[in-house]
Amino acid sequence: MTATFRDPARLVFLDRLTQLYNWWFMAQYLKERFGWLAAQEIPLSVILLDLDDFKQVNEAHGRLAGDVVLRQVAQLLLEGRRRGGYAVRYAGDEFFVFLEGLDAAGAMSIAEEIRTRVGSQALVVPHAANAIPVTTSLGVVTFPEEAQTAAGLIEKARRALAHAKRLGKNRASRDVGER
Repeated sequence: MTATFRDPARLVFLDRLTQLYNWWFMAQYLKERFGWLAAQEIPLSVILLDLDDFKQVNEAHGRLAGDVVLRQVAQLLLEGRRRGGYAVRYAGDEFFVFLEGLDAAGAMSIAEEIRTRVGSQALVVPHAANAIPVTTSLGVVTFPEEAQTAAGLIEKARRALAHAKRLGKNRASRDVGER
């Protein structure tokens, strides 16, 4: 039995499919940790990642193949985040990475590493004749440089992600672009 399942209280904070933290963990993390980081003047960078055209993976190969892709991307996120970072499956094919103590330039570097890792590996899934190429778009924002509240961080990360998608996908962006 894995350590995760020895402590049933932890299950509420884990996404069943990917074993990453879930949206409930994220809400608690931002509620409890953000204020402490702000008081200590420790930067917090947020990366919001969305798989490009993921709906097509599910339509072409089925939801089970899509689930395999999500688990493999989750593993790449775990391997690609820096020590002390938190990876969260927010919903569907949206993931957040929280990086404490990392400035905007460092967060962009991590985002580019994640984007490159995901895009450079065609993912092998059962029932698919060929490996599935996957790309990702990422929005990056940092407290206190670009947002001063937890809600502001999430909103600006969403806008930066939307900007990356508008620019053609498969890229990381700190720019929130136009509303």
